[in-house]
Amino acid sequence: KNLGSTCYANSLLQQLFHNTAIRDFILTLPVSLASQSTPLLVELKLLFSKLAYGNKNQADLTSFSKAFTGFDGFPIDVKVQQDVNEFFNLLLDIIERELREGGLSVEDQVRKELGGLFSNEISSTEPERPYQTTNEEHFNTLSLDVKHVANLHEALDQFFKPEQFDADSKLFVEQ
Repeated sequence: KNLGSTCYANSLLQQLFHNTAIRDFILTLPVSLASQSTPLLVELKLLFSKLAYGNKNQADLTSFSKAFTGFDGFPIDVKVQQDVNEFFNLLLDIIERELREGGLSVEDQVRKELGGLFSNEISSTEPERPYQTTNEEHFNTLSLDVKHVANLHEALDQFFKPEQFDADSKLFVEQ
């Protein structure tokens, strides 16, 4: 049920619900309805339960929107359109925080299903100055340039294309 300008939340929550691993994870969370430390997880579990087991093909987001607090600590204003990417990242942050605060050590399940890990490698192209370093980063979303490409494969190729640093952009490493 759309409460005003909550289509961003509706569409994201529908996507999460239809991901069976996430739906099953949320539905089987051992959270109490009276829990004060996990209010959003409780509301998310109730919302998914209504969608999974209710006799309606929609659910009301009113309770969820009151439990979901923005960066400012206040419940979201259902009359104000939000950016779905910001909403998604904040939702994941809150879920992970509540899992930790609730003593539930299952937060990796969310990261595993809804994110990824990529490796950032830097290596020297100058044989007389050998250098190589690698670091891994977790990500929830990737920002792809889609304006200048024909399809998703080209956007991903562009995103993962090696970048050559030279002249003014050259990296200097202390030995």
